[in-house]
Amino acid sequence: MKENTVSTSPVAITCDSLLAEEAELQLKYFDETVAWQLGTWMVETAQREASAPTLSITRGRHRLFHFAFAGTSADNDDWVARKSNTVYRFGHSSWYMALLVAKENTDGATRYQISAADYTFGGGGVPIFVRHAGLVGCVAVSGIPGDRDHTLAVDALLAVIKKQGEEE
Repeated sequence: MKENTVSTSPVAITCDSLLAEEAELQLKYFDETVAWQLGTWMVETAQREASAPTLSITRGRHRLFHFAFAGTSADNDDWVARKSNTVYRFGHSSWYMALLVAKENTDGATRYQISAADYTFGGGGVPIFVRHAGLVGCVAVSGIPGDRDHTLAVDALLAVIKKQGEEE
Protein backbone atom coordinates (compact mmCIF):
# COMPACT_ATOMS: atom_id res chain seq x y z
CA MET A 1 0.00 0.00 0.00
CA LYS A 2 1.09 3.57 -0.54
CA GLU A 3 2.45 5.63 2.29
CA ASN A 4 -0.37 6.64 4.58
CA THR A 5 -1.11 10.25 3.81
CA VAL A 6 -4.36 12.07 3.27
CA SER A 7 -4.47 14.01 0.02
CA THR A 8 -5.21 17.71 0.10
CA SER A 9 -6.47 18.51 -3.36
CA PRO A 10 -7.17 22.15 -4.29
CA VAL A 11 -9.79 20.93 -6.81
CA ALA A 12 -13.31 22.21 -6.18
CA ILE A 13 -15.60 19.42 -5.04
CA THR A 14 -18.85 19.10 -6.99
CA CYS A 15 -21.58 16.50 -7.31
CA ASP A 16 -20.03 15.46 -10.64
CA SER A 17 -16.55 15.10 -9.18
CA LEU A 18 -17.90 13.00 -6.30
CA LEU A 19 -19.82 10.76 -8.76
CA ALA A 20 -16.61 10.32 -10.78
CA GLU A 21 -14.76 9.47 -7.56
CA GLU A 22 -17.38 6.85 -6.67
CA ALA A 23 -17.02 5.30 -10.13
CA GLU A 24 -13.25 5.04 -9.56
CA LEU A 25 -13.52 3.52 -6.09
CA GLN A 26 -14.26 -0.06 -7.14
CA LEU A 27 -12.67 -2.86 -5.15
CA LYS A 28 -12.07 -6.31 -6.66
CA TYR A 29 -13.40 -7.90 -3.49
CA PHE A 30 -14.34 -6.95 0.06
CA ASP A 31 -14.10 -9.14 3.12
CA GLU A 32 -13.03 -8.95 6.76
CA THR A 33 -9.35 -8.79 5.83
CA VAL A 34 -9.95 -5.86 3.49
CA ALA A 35 -11.95 -4.11 6.23
CA TRP A 36 -8.96 -4.58 8.55
CA GLN A 37 -6.58 -3.18 5.90
CA LEU A 38 -8.80 -0.13 5.40
CA GLY A 39 -9.23 0.43 9.12
CA THR A 40 -5.60 0.03 10.11
CA TRP A 41 -4.51 2.29 7.22
CA MET A 42 -6.83 5.00 8.55
CA VAL A 43 -5.71 4.51 12.18
CA GLU A 44 -2.03 4.79 11.24
CA THR A 45 -2.68 7.83 9.05
CA ALA A 46 -4.75 9.60 11.71
CA GLN A 47 -2.07 8.89 14.34
CA ARG A 48 0.66 10.34 12.18
CA GLU A 49 -1.42 13.42 11.37
CA ALA A 50 -2.48 13.89 15.02
CA SER A 51 -6.15 13.50 14.10
CA ALA A 52 -8.60 11.85 16.47
CA PRO A 53 -11.58 10.46 14.55
CA THR A 54 -13.96 7.59 15.09
CA LEU A 55 -13.76 5.04 12.26
CA SER A 56 -16.36 2.50 11.21
CA ILE A 57 -16.37 -0.02 8.37
CA THR A 58 -19.45 -2.10 7.66
CA ARG A 59 -20.59 -4.71 5.18
CA GLY A 60 -24.33 -4.35 4.97
CA ARG A 61 -25.27 -3.75 8.56
CA HIS A 62 -22.45 -5.92 9.95
CA ARG A 63 -19.72 -3.81 11.56
CA LEU A 64 -16.36 -5.27 10.59
CA PHE A 65 -14.09 -2.57 12.02
CA HIS A 66 -14.55 0.17 14.59
CA PHE A 67 -11.96 2.36 16.26
CA ALA A 68 -12.43 5.44 18.41
CA PHE A 69 -9.45 7.62 19.27
CA ALA A 70 -9.04 9.25 22.68
CA GLY A 71 -11.03 12.45 22.71
CA THR A 72 -13.96 11.06 20.74
CA SER A 73 -17.28 10.22 22.34
CA ALA A 74 -20.48 8.28 21.83
CA ASP A 75 -21.63 11.27 19.77
CA ASN A 76 -19.04 10.31 17.14
CA ASP A 77 -20.47 6.77 17.12
CA ASP A 78 -23.87 8.31 16.37
CA TRP A 79 -22.37 10.41 13.57
CA VAL A 80 -20.75 7.40 11.84
CA ALA A 81 -24.05 5.50 12.16
CA ARG A 82 -26.00 8.37 10.55
CA LYS A 83 -23.41 8.77 7.78
CA SER A 84 -23.60 5.02 7.10
CA ASN A 85 -27.40 5.15 7.03
CA THR A 86 -27.19 7.89 4.40
CA VAL A 87 -24.80 5.86 2.25
CA TYR A 88 -26.94 2.72 2.43
CA ARG A 89 -30.20 4.53 1.75
CA PHE A 90 -29.01 6.63 -1.20
CA GLY A 91 -26.08 4.60 -2.57
CA HIS A 92 -23.79 7.64 -2.59
CA SER A 93 -21.37 9.32 -0.24
CA SER A 94 -22.86 11.46 2.49
CA TRP A 95 -20.90 14.41 1.06
CA TYR A 96 -22.43 13.91 -2.38
CA MET A 97 -25.87 13.92 -0.77
CA ALA A 98 -25.01 17.13 1.12
CA LEU A 99 -24.04 18.90 -2.09
CA LEU A 100 -27.09 17.55 -3.91
CA VAL A 101 -29.59 18.92 -1.39
CA ALA A 102 -27.62 22.18 -1.09
CA LYS A 103 -28.08 22.68 -4.86
CA GLU A 104 -31.83 22.41 -4.23
CA ASN A 105 -31.64 24.94 -1.36
CA THR A 106 -33.03 22.46 1.12
CA ASP A 107 -31.78 19.87 3.60
CA GLY A 108 -31.93 16.10 3.58
CA ALA A 109 -34.57 15.73 6.26
CA THR A 110 -36.96 18.05 4.43
CA ARG A 111 -36.21 16.84 0.90
CA TYR A 112 -36.52 13.13 1.66
CA GLN A 113 -38.82 13.29 4.69
CA ILE A 114 -36.36 11.44 6.89
CA SER A 115 -35.22 11.93 10.46
CA ALA A 116 -32.10 13.97 11.14
CA ALA A 117 -31.63 11.64 14.12
CA ASP A 118 -31.05 8.75 11.67
CA TYR A 119 -29.38 10.41 8.66
CA THR A 120 -26.85 13.16 8.10
CA PHE A 121 -25.67 14.97 5.00
CA GLY A 122 -22.01 15.98 5.17
CA GLY A 123 -18.56 14.54 4.55
CA GLY A 124 -17.45 11.25 6.04
CA GLY A 125 -19.67 8.43 4.78
CA VAL A 126 -18.18 6.74 1.69
CA PRO A 127 -19.69 3.73 -0.10
CA ILE A 128 -17.66 0.59 -0.67
CA PHE A 129 -18.33 -0.74 -4.15
CA VAL A 130 -17.12 -4.07 -5.52
CA ARG A 131 -16.75 -4.36 -9.29
CA HIS A 132 -19.72 -6.18 -10.85
CA ALA A 133 -21.47 -6.36 -7.45
CA GLY A 134 -22.26 -2.76 -6.52
CA LEU A 135 -22.61 -1.31 -3.05
CA VAL A 136 -21.48 -3.78 -0.40
CA GLY A 137 -20.32 -1.63 2.49
CA CYS A 138 -19.47 1.74 3.94
CA VAL A 139 -16.50 3.51 5.46
CA ALA A 140 -17.59 6.21 7.90
CA VAL A 141 -15.38 8.73 9.67
CA SER A 142 -16.33 11.32 12.29
CA GLY A 143 -14.39 13.73 14.43
CA ILE A 144 -12.30 15.78 12.01
CA PRO A 145 -13.68 18.35 9.56
CA GLY A 146 -16.11 16.77 7.08
CA ASP A 147 -13.90 17.17 4.02
CA ARG A 148 -11.03 15.46 5.87
CA ASP A 149 -13.40 12.73 7.12
CA HIS A 150 -14.27 12.05 3.49
CA THR A 151 -10.70 12.25 2.21
CA LEU A 152 -9.37 9.88 4.87
CA ALA A 153 -11.92 7.24 3.82
CA VAL A 154 -11.29 7.77 0.09
CA ASP A 155 -7.52 7.64 0.43
CA ALA A 156 -7.78 4.39 2.40
CA LEU A 157 -9.95 2.90 -0.35
CA LEU A 158 -7.47 4.04 -3.01
CA ALA A 159 -4.61 2.41 -1.08
CA VAL A 160 -6.48 -0.90 -0.91
CA ILE A 161 -7.48 -0.69 -4.59
CA LYS A 162 -3.80 -0.22 -5.44
CA LYS A 163 -2.84 -3.21 -3.29
CA GLN A 164 -5.49 -5.37 -4.93
CA GLY A 165 -4.13 -4.33 -8.34
CA GLU A 166 -0.66 -5.43 -7.30
CA GLU A 167 -2.00 -8.89 -6.43
CA GLU A 168 -2.64 -9.67 -10.11
